[in-house]
Amino acid sequence: MRAYEPQTIPGFLQRPGYTRAVIEDVARFHGLTDDIDQAVEGRLNRLRVLESGLCVFSFVIEAGALYAQRGSLAVMLDQFDYLERAAAFPNVAFGVIPLGRHRTIWPGEGFYIYDDTLVRSEHWTGGYRTKHPSEIGTYVRILKLLRSLAFYGEVARSEVDAARKHLQSRER
Repeated sequence: MRAYEPQTIPGFLQRPGYTRAVIEDVARFHGLTDDIDQAVEGRLNRLRVLESGLCVFSFVIEAGALYAQRGSLAVMLDQFDYLERAAAFPNVAFGVIPLGRHRTIWPGEGFYIYDDTLVRSEHWTGGYRTKHPSEIGTYVRILKLLRSLAFYGEVARSEVDAARKHLQSRER
């Protein structure tokens, strides 16, 4: 599973408080009030998949996603702790495109590539899904370019730590 997210932490990496904040924002925007607890629980099943080690994950996020506060300070600190931990999992590649990085491709909407058989993306008005090989190929090419802009390992973890320090400095 490969994912790119420009504005939020990918769902497979979201902690409970962060997930709740995201779902509540979407529900509020769309005027939905039912099943928020069920939606949170459903999304948190993704963590079990990630932590099982049975699947390989590759994530690329824009650094701006780390600075977009979703939930309280405690929620964000928990989320940052988990990102740093998950980035070290042997089945996870976690890359961050730093703020101000010289671009060879523009940021776009977030998307998920499942094997090479499905691409999913969420938009303001609904979701996009494709199983067409040529369209999947385009997303694979896009992700390759985005990956080339991202930093991994200790540098990615330092981007998370910089966002943590920035958030903490604003909360004092």
